Order: sequence, then C-alpha cells, then structure tokens
Amino acid sequence: MLGYFKSERQENLGGGAKPVALRESNSYSVILGVFHNEGYDKTVTLAQIFWMKNAAQPARLYAAYEGDLSIATDFSSFGTEISTLRKRLRGAGVELFESFPPYGAWFRRRFGIENEQALGAVSSNRLAQVGGQPYRFRPSPHA
Repeated sequence: MLGYFKSERQENLGGGAKPVALRESNSYSVILGVFHNEGYDKTVTLAQIFWMKNAAQPARLYAAYEGDLSIATDFSSFGTEISTLRKRLRGAGVELFESFPPYGAWFRRRFGIENEQALGAVSSNRLAQVGGQPYRFRPSPHA
C-alpha cells in the first residue's frame, strides 16, 4: 500500500537498511474499474479503497455504483479522513461495503454471475503475455 521501492542504509541503526516508501502513512490507494454493457446501455463502477489504519494491515473499503465514477472526480480532494470520503460517496448514491462477500454479491447480481464458484474460476486465471499474443488468459498454477 505504501509502495516500498528501495532500502536506504541507516548509520544510526548500526548500518542496517530501512525500507523507503513512495507514500506517507496517511495516504490511500484506489483501484477502480468502470464496466459498460452497450446492449443494455448500463454502466457499473467497482472500486476498492485501501489506507493504513494501523501499521500492521491496510484497511479496505469496497464501493459499487450503477453509473460512471472516476478517481479524479469522486475519490480525491476529501482531505485525510476516510470518513469524509465515505460521506461523500454515500451522498452520491454509492453503495459501500466493509467486507468482500456483500460487495461480491452486489456485483455478481449486476454481472449475471450466478454463484461464487463461477467468480472463483475467473479470479483463478491471470492475464499473461503468451507467445507474442499479449493479454491471453492462462490458468494460475495456484488454482
């Protein structure tokens, strides 16, 4: 979440190395996908928000919306408090989820995915470049 990209030598730590992060601990990250079905003329946005609540694990919030959202417009300029972002998103009609199961159920209904096993089959594949043909799906060896 913080984007550690290198280590710097710390003389005051006995010459040991300390990881260097790209972001401050009060920052956040958003993964956002906008999906449009031309046949039904429907747009759905799915988002996952990550931030550091404590030093151990990033906190997560899942967002779903029947319409088009963007990071620049809808997920920025709210300060450093995630509660302010929550209020803004709820006020815009965005559905928020604290855990993945209800979020997954929400988007499975909109995408016509009937059960969790079908979703698992999709998530157990990964996008990879295969033999000069970029972006073919290939089964994950961990599935």
